[in-house]
Amino acid sequence: ADDVVTQRELAAFAADVVPGSEFTALAFAEPVPDADRTTWEAVVGTPIVDSDGAGGFVPSSERSEHVVVRYVAPATATSSRVVGLDFNGDPVRTRAVAEARGSTDPVVVGPSPLASSGTLGLFVINAVRAGDGEVVGYVAGGVSVDTALQSGLEVDEIEEIGLAIDGETTLMTGEMKPTE
Repeated sequence: ADDVVTQRELAAFAADVVPGSEFTALAFAEPVPDADRTTWEAVVGTPIVDSDGAGGFVPSSERSEHVVVRYVAPATATSSRVVGLDFNGDPVRTRAVAEARGSTDPVVVGPSPLASSGTLGLFVINAVRAGDGEVVGYVAGGVSVDTALQSGLEVDEIEEIGLAIDGETTLMTGEMKPTE
């Protein structure tokens, strides 16, 4: 089976999820062992970075494993800024990754500064699993606290966000509904 999520697959999923949701974009992040960091950076063409907590980025520290944003969709000037972001560079996102790895449900953490803006937000993440159950990456998105409060969004209204890979087709389901 092909256990790789492509940018095209993420874009197709985001096209179904983002409109009508509180998300402005979704990201696909993949595990990168520190030993493979230089290769990943060369292939993707961007450095692995950590959030500075204020909407900017700093070079990522060495750590045994990075969980790095490879793609965003829709790709805009703002959303594309997070390509290369290491979720393991922030304790809140690191905890979310660990929880998502051990769960089949989406994990919501925060409030925490959103990487692209530095504004307080909720971080939603779900593990992407290959057919054998192995985690091959994560789909994630952020929602500003202001947006969530203005829309009446409640954490228990986040129904599902995830991927299933069968080799040729990426099936993704998910939506975030405002409270009625």
